[in-house]
Amino acid sequence: MPPNPIKTVREIIYYQYAKIISESSGFGKTNYGMIMAKWKQLVSGEIHWSSSVREWLKEKENPSQCIYCGEEKELH
Repeated sequence: MPPNPIKTVREIIYYQYAKIISESSGFGKTNYGMIMAKWKQLVSGEIHWSSSVREWLKEKENPSQCIYCGEEKELH
């Protein structure tokens, strides 16, 4: 359940994305201060969706597959 300041579906999506940003930065997905800071930046438009975070998430979901071509052998 998201914290009280988060009211709309868009804000929930930003909150989930902020958790991904926090985890990909090495802070973990339970670091409330980092998550809320990134959430505020996303809501205000100060930062935007990042392809590098999406790539990190794809790699985490399926580490044995290339995130660009889907190849499963000779990964670099």
